[in-house]
Parts: sequence; C-alpha cells; structure tokens
Amino acid sequence: LPVLIFIIFFGSYMVRLRWMAGFIAAASYIIAYQIYLVQFSDLTNAQIALYSFVAWMTLVFALLAGRMAEWNNRINYIQRLTIKKQGEIILAEKEFLLKEVHHRVKNNLQVILSLINMQLRNVEDRTPEIQLKDIQSRVLSMSTAHQWVRQQSNFSMINLSKFSNGLIDNTRSLFDIEESASQIEIDEAIEIDIEQSIPLGLILNELLLMNRNLFGKGKLNFGLKIHKQDEHIEVVFQDTSPRSFADFVLSQELIETLADQLDAKIEHRHDNGNRFRLTLKISN
Repeated sequence: LPVLIFIIFFGSYMVRLRWMAGFIAAASYIIAYQIYLVQFSDLTNAQIALYSFVAWMTLVFALLAGRMAEWNNRINYIQRLTIKKQGEIILAEKEFLLKEVHHRVKNNLQVILSLINMQLRNVEDRTPEIQLKDIQSRVLSMSTAHQWVRQQSNFSMINLSKFSNGLIDNTRSLFDIEESASQIEIDEAIEIDIEQSIPLGLILNELLLMNRNLFGKGKLNFGLKIHKQDEHIEVVFQDTSPRSFADFVLSQELIETLADQLDAKIEHRHDNGNRFRLTLKISN
C-alpha cells in the first residue's frame, strides 16, 4: 500500500519532473521494496507477484497519465503562444492603419492649406486676405491634432499641453506675430482623445484669432490656464482688451457650436477685458 500511494502521488506530479530521472526513481523504489518483501516478509510468492504486478501497472499508468498531461500542457502553451502572436500582429496592423489614416487626413488638410496659400498670393484686397488666413488657421488647428496623434504611440490620446502650445506657435507663425505678452499655465499631464481635441483646438484657435484681431496686426496679449479638476478640464482664456469677444459674431457662433458638440459649459464676460471659461468632462 505505501508503494502504491507513492506511485500515485508521484504520477500526479510526473509532468513537473524529468521523465527519465522520475521513472528511474520510481522503478528503483519498487524494486527495492520487492527485495525487502522477498527477504523479510511473510508473504507468499503469489502475493509478492500480485503486488509486483499491481505496482508496475500503477507506475505505467501514472507514467502515461503524466505524459498525456505534459502533451496537453504543451498544446495549451502553443495555443496561448499562437493567440498572443496573432494578437500582436492584429495590434500592429491596427496601429499601422490608424497611423496611415491620421497621415492621410493630415496630408489632405495640408492640400487645403496649400490651396488657400495659392489663393492668398492672388489676393490684393486686405479683407479677403484676413478671412482666408482665418480659415487657414482653423484648418491648421485640425491638422495639428492629427499630427500629434500620429507622432505618439497612443493613437487615441493627445497631450493637451503640447497640443495647445503647438496651436499658439502656429498662430504666431501664420500671422507673423512678433510681439506677444502671453501667460500660459497648462497641466502637462492632461490627455484627451482625438474626438475632443479637434473641437477644443478649434475653440482655442478662435480665441487666439479674436485676441489677435483685438490687439492689432502682429500682436497677441492673453492669459491661458488649463487645469484638470477630478474628471473635468477647465480652460480659462482672458485678456485686457476694451472690446468684447461678442463683437465677433462668427467666432462666437462657432465656439457655441463646438461647445455643444463637446457637451461643455462656456461662460464669457467682459469687465476690463475678456474672460472666457470652458468646463469639459474628459471622455473615458
């Protein structure tokens, strides 16, 4: 009985041992116990033979069971490895396709910008030139969002600090801003998804356009603060202009439409300058 218990216990863990060493150890134990029974027990030869048969058969069955368990584990391992490799391939293809989509969208927007530039070269009147540059600025803000997404490993999220500073740099470059009195405070850890970044970028772009128009050609004078509070983002844009943002009807309508799209709350007041506040819930 002790031998049988040992063999069964050993067989259940056979898969974790080296087969040859485990088999030799079990066989040696059985042989040694048989010698002990022959030499020192009162059992008859028939009883010893019966015990030997049962012991060896138990060892063989334990060996086969362990072998089958090992084969099953190998098959499961190969299946898990195959699934993992397939998942990696699918993920790589998805990332490639997303990158390609953002790249093509950005290229299409760049084509639009080039067409606007061509039109600007043929415009002599100042008013159409300003209007075309405003349109160009809006298209550029969307292009910037896709550019930032394509440059990151995460194709759905954008760092809001880098994105906002990129929009400000675009405005300075596009309108040849030489004089800029701006105070910018943006939490560097804030990230938003691409669906929120484009309308939010357009809102920031409209605020910059209105500020530029209020302070005249070649100037920007504003304060921008973007902070995260729990699951919300608060954007505060303010300046010291004696004129109100309310004078810019088109920009106001565009901002309200984009805010509705974001399901964001906006507040604007003019008291010794403009103060615009937007509160937006971050998408999960």
